[in-house]
Amino acid sequence: MDRHSERLLLLRVYAFLKSRKLNRAANALEQEARLRFDWPRVHLMIRAGRWRSAEEYTSAFLDGGRASTPEACATLFLLRFQRFVRALKRGDEAWAERYLARRILPVLHAHPDRDAAAARCAAVLRDRRALDAQRDDAEARRACNHEFLGLIFQNDGFLILTDDDTELKRLERAASLGLRRYARPRRGRPRARRG
Repeated sequence: MDRHSERLLLLRVYAFLKSRKLNRAANALEQEARLRFDWPRVHLMIRAGRWRSAEEYTSAFLDGGRASTPEACATLFLLRFQRFVRALKRGDEAWAERYLARRILPVLHAHPDRDAAAARCAAVLRDRRALDAQRDDAEARRACNHEFLGLIFQNDGFLILTDDDTELKRLERAASLGLRRYARPRRGRPRARRG
């Protein structure tokens, strides 16, 4: 089964679960199968400063070929850099250096401004004043969120996953209509047909 057919089948199962009001099962399927990218959810994670959750959620959608686009690499760098800075501020330099090598440097290969991003990481790692200049308050999170949303809407891989819910609503209606034939028959007198 190709990826498109698999996605369509999963969307139909998801629509069925939603039409039956099985929301927890539908949400679990949505997250596990990565059916659509819920950017309002990531928006809330960023506003709350939950960088680890935002980075893990976004990374789950960018595995495989989608992570090679410049916009995807910039998006991942944006979130991973915040997590890296938070670890350095905590004083966990050993973990931060491992994280830099394993998770940040691999996304710099296609970053649109690779040199500036690498210099930013090196400056924060070497200089305590540069680290202290990295703010994590509401205004800084708002700016990061704005940049994150801009990167999402520039990335075609994300736009496929963040399409509007018209297709999903159509599938939900089709799922609920298809189940009506299995509903219990009505009791009482049958209605007379107009003719």
